[in-house]
Amino acid sequence: HTRWNCDWSSDVCSSDLKVQASRMRAEAEALELRLAGEVARRNGIIAALFLAMVIALLLFNRQRARSKTRQRELESAQRITEAELRTASADLQAFMRSFQEKSALLEEAEHEVARLKESVPAQEPVDRDVHLKLLRKSVLLTDQDWQEFSALFEKVHAGFFARLAEKMPGLTPAETRFMALGRLGMNSKEMAAMLGVGAEAIRQVRMRVRRKAGAGDGVDLEVLAGEV
Repeated sequence: HTRWNCDWSSDVCSSDLKVQASRMRAEAEALELRLAGEVARRNGIIAALFLAMVIALLLFNRQRARSKTRQRELESAQRITEAELRTASADLQAFMRSFQEKSALLEEAEHEVARLKESVPAQEPVDRDVHLKLLRKSVLLTDQDWQEFSALFEKVHAGFFARLAEKMPGLTPAETRFMALGRLGMNSKEMAAMLGVGAEAIRQVRMRVRRKAGAGDGVDLEVLAGEV
């Protein structure tokens, strides 16, 4: 339309064309600026996402490394604990085996002394009785022996005494020892020899423990001790 109206005045037409060209250049420049801004914004977003991914990957790798280190530490601690448990179990078994051997020897000695008293008059009864008393004393579980025994027992059966006190409060030290020995499957004769009491005392302890546990006469206390 402008070209058609340019006949009457070429100067005016030229001026309009220049204005339109300038406007078009300005619009083109503004469009280019907008496009450049969009590209810069897009590139910024991409760069931010890439940086976030790199940081996330670094954090993930660091966390995984820490997890592996922690896992190795746990496995090492578990191996040490298992080794200590095996050692404690072996020591406890050796302790009980030593006691059982001495208990068997004491029983044989008592039978032999009784047999000799019946068949042959004792020439040195005092010496013989002294040796027998010494043998009985070696079988007894002294306070120091009990401390060593308790430490080994607690390593193998961790938390037993605490659970026992919670489940059956009011047990005497003798009854607590009875339950620990019962947990190891010892019979009444072995318990009597180890605790330095007679069979009747063991029977009385069984009755008291049953009463405190609220168990009937038919309940096997060794099984009850094993469930603590």
